[in-house]
Amino acid sequence: MPSEPPALHAPARLLAAVEHLNVTVRMPDGEPALILDDVSMNFASGRCVGIVGESGSGKTTLGRVLAGLPGPGLTVEGSVRSHPRTGFMFQDAVSALNPVRRVSWQVDEALRARGVPRAERAALRLEYLAMAEVPEPEALQRRYPHELSGGLAQRVLLATVLAGQPELIIADEPTSALDASTQSQIVALLRRLMDEQHLGIMLITHDLAVAAHTCDELVVLYGGQIVEHGPTDQVLRTPAHPYTAALLRALPSFDRPPGHLMPVPGAPPRVSSDRPPCPFSPRCERATDLCHLERPRQIRRTGTTVLCHHPIGAPA
Repeated sequence: MPSEPPALHAPARLLAAVEHLNVTVRMPDGEPALILDDVSMNFASGRCVGIVGESGSGKTTLGRVLAGLPGPGLTVEGSVRSHPRTGFMFQDAVSALNPVRRVSWQVDEALRARGVPRAERAALRLEYLAMAEVPEPEALQRRYPHELSGGLAQRVLLATVLAGQPELIIADEPTSALDASTQSQIVALLRRLMDEQHLGIMLITHDLAVAAHTCDELVVLYGGQIVEHGPTDQVLRTPAHPYTAALLRALPSFDRPPGHLMPVPGAPPRVSSDRPPCPFSPRCERATDLCHLERPRQIRRTGTTVLCHHPIGAPA
């Protein structure tokens, strides 16, 4: 049976942590290149941590390492402490489901892995589908993945994750390719499950609006480095790193005429064995010679940390 919801305001428990995590890949010239660079952070029960940044910043790699799925060809160094009951929601829900198996089989696979007897699976399967807010689960469990909409596939994938009774859920872009209404439903569902089940959630997203409405704290990744980390509201209202501020300026705003977006200049860094001490320095309006010569140190502020020689709020 699904576990009973915990008592309200249960104390947070440390579920997972990475300390001084480095992930490298061997380049064609034989030299190692960093994908994640000295990353340290914790994940606790009842908390949603958002991981944001452009494509190629290392978001998915961080999630896969934490789930014990780093991928071939990668070298992982540093401390990684993962919870044994960690569920992973892959980015493309339809592709993550077995295309030749019905929904019922998908959920049962997680129940079989838990050792649930066959006689108990049918009732539990419907409970987990209902928990994921799958409409008419009795009928829908007979469908195949190609018969599902994107939103339904995402809910079925969530049901399979919940069937494993996870303590920590890693959700990789769970709202991508969904319409705005379905996005808000999925986000609200994840938040409700976190509150009711006292789960920890790592939400990987490129959508700052989704992060703002869902996450308790925000981690901004750039070039594999954590450039800013703190409470979501504080990071978004008073960004300290020039990259965070540039991401916020790129969002549509009622304060600007339609069509006048402010994209981040330049392009994200490629994975390479030759990278500047500060990966953002080629695109940064506050960069000085120091940024091209010396790696920045982490600066601790009230409630937040920033990795920058010239953070916003300090003299340029």
